[in-house]
Amino acid sequence: MNILKRTALQMAQKAYARLESEGPADLSIFRGRPPFRLVVGLSLMGISFVTCWPLITVLGGVSFHLGQPLIFTLGCPAAYAFSHGLFIVGTLIAGTNLVKYPQVFFRWAAMNGLRKVLGPHAAAPPSAEETEPAIEV
Repeated sequence: MNILKRTALQMAQKAYARLESEGPADLSIFRGRPPFRLVVGLSLMGISFVTCWPLITVLGGVSFHLGQPLIFTLGCPAAYAFSHGLFIVGTLIAGTNLVKYPQVFFRWAAMNGLRKVLGPHAAAPPSAEETEPAIEV
């Protein structure tokens, strides 16, 4: 038995994999429209990424052109503070939805990965007797 299959068997015995035996991962959360708070929060987080580096580049160009290094020296930390503040506000607005969507997706992905590796054994994790005996030294 190769290492990938052995690892998958061990994962299938864990509590996370046993959740699948209770029922398949429900992806219906992705069919509907996402909550407005999630959209606004993710938008603010995206804007925080998009604004920081271009703003620093502009500050560097203006500082070089005017011969005033103080513009760059004080502007860069201010740009980072603005970007981080925007990211934190976006995270707070998005709230628990920021965790719920990836959690559902990764549970579904883990179960499908186990099914691919284990094949027919994925439905029920094997008992200790069915696995290979441990090598004693």
